[in-house]
Amino acid sequence: ALEITINFYTIEHGFVHLPSILQEFVSTCLVINVCPTLVRKAFMEGLIGMLIQVLGEPQLSESSAHTWSKVYRVLEQNL
Repeated sequence: ALEITINFYTIEHGFVHLPSILQEFVSTCLVINVCPTLVRKAFMEGLIGMLIQVLGEPQLSESSAHTWSKVYRVLEQNL
């Protein structure tokens, strides 16, 4: 990304076109390198929030959260 940034700088326009040039690189980088972990964390936080609402409990115990986390990981590995 740094090399692309340096190569596409122009005196007339500066970095004005940089977002459109880096969009594919950033999307690919996030999807391949970062996104699975972020998606997993976001999904687990959402799942725990929904389980609390569905089960009508004020909070989910640590062991229950751990169990649901393992269930999610098994499902994730099979997809």
